Amino acid sequence: MEAPKDPQSDAGPLPEGLKLSAEDRKCSWENFKMRTDDSAAPAADESEAPARRSNSKVKAPAKAKVKAAPKADPKPAKKATSKAAKPAKAAPVKAAPAKAKAKAPAKESKVERDAFGYRKGSLKSQAAALYSRKTGATLEEVKEKLGSVQLNVLTELEAKGRKVTKQKVERKGQRAVTRYILT
Repeated sequence: MEAPKDPQSDAGPLPEGLKLSAEDRKCSWENFKMRTDDSAAPAADESEAPARRSNSKVKAPAKAKVKAAPKADPKPAKKATSKAAKPAKAAPVKAAPAKAKAKAPAKESKVERDAFGYRKGSLKSQAAALYSRKTGATLEEVKEKLGSVQLNVLTELEAKGRKVTKQKVERKGQRAVTRYILT
């Protein structure tokens, strides 16, 4: 099918559905095509002369609504350096140790441990010894001898399965005190 010719122009056939305004008929088809085509760059002689606008209204294609993608990395980009970028070196691949090997037994430490698993002579060991007496100990008594109450020892040993008994002791004219007995 042959495209219709514009009767007032010698430019040749026009694409189907395209109508020219009176102003556009004065210029050549190639100029018109350049002015209406978004992808074509302006000719060198047109960049020097002021551009003429046509009276014809051409609608731009509708823009698709696109949701903004979430920012993957909020950190600023690295600054460019004057040195040329070196290619990344591949890290040497180490062979995984064989699973068939038997693990070496843990070395026995030469430090002596008490019945509760604490190092002998440490504050925790001394506190555990005070709390494990027949009468147990109050926080006051432990603080006098060790300088701190070491209540964390009781919670650790209770978590390990030891039993901690709490007894409220009434005193004459004073506040009641809790006595902790570790068994």
